[in-house]
Amino acid sequence: MAEMKMKFSQRLLAFIFVTMIGLLVAAVLSSIVMMQGQTQATLHIATLINDIIMFVIPPVICALLYSSRPADYLCISTRPDQTRLLLAIAAMICSIPMMNMIIEWNESLSLPSSMAGIESWMRESEQRAGDTINILMGGDTAGSLAMSILTVGVLAGFSEELFFRGGLQRLLVSGNINPHIAIWLTAFIFSAIHLQFFGFFPRLLLGAFFGYMLHWTKNLWVPIACHILNNTIVATVTWMTARGAVASADINEIGTLSSANQFLWVTVSIATTAMLLASLKRSCR
Repeated sequence: MAEMKMKFSQRLLAFIFVTMIGLLVAAVLSSIVMMQGQTQATLHIATLINDIIMFVIPPVICALLYSSRPADYLCISTRPDQTRLLLAIAAMICSIPMMNMIIEWNESLSLPSSMAGIESWMRESEQRAGDTINILMGGDTAGSLAMSILTVGVLAGFSEELFFRGGLQRLLVSGNINPHIAIWLTAFIFSAIHLQFFGFFPRLLLGAFFGYMLHWTKNLWVPIACHILNNTIVATVTWMTARGAVASADINEIGTLSSANQFLWVTVSIATTAMLLASLKRSCR
């Protein structure tokens, strides 16, 4: 375990301060870039700025302040065990039918009529976020796919895990907060910060999945690899849909299946995912 240089309260204040500075700097630089208009190129540049300044630099600076061995603190100093990595990736892939069902359920949620104004605002925010993502991952050429994988897949997957699991979750756990509380609190913030309310619960579960990967394996490269794979799948499916190679409903909506097939796929998904996660947890003892 890396030796701590600062008390938990000092580490928490440092994390908040460095994160806020990164947020302000990234916001200013992104605004300058976006003055040229919201195009695929400017969005890629803005995403690069945000990921590096908001999500990579703050946890690295904080790890240097916190610990005499910052790489150990961030859990990135060693290679992941291959068996554990494969079990984590297999669990994530097997969970796709279950997650698709949760995605469909979350998208269909409605607030009470007394909160119609709030729901309208939430759906408008969701639409704006979706439009931005469609521009960012738009195009049907091999070059556009490569850019989407690099930006949305690799960079976003790496930077978000470094910040949320390596930075925030590790900070909370180092303050003797119950690991399960730290995992779910980090997952909640991870999902909320995306400002996509009708995808909140599947992203919450995904964040918790990444959190337990770090908690069990003690190696950040495992959730990083899973996050990159998840984002790469999304980018690839979006690209294939743009090319007309597959209809989005065929992959994203489990409701297109009959009730019997839906129940079978989801049941198998849950059982297989649970089995793989149990095996992974046992291998980490």
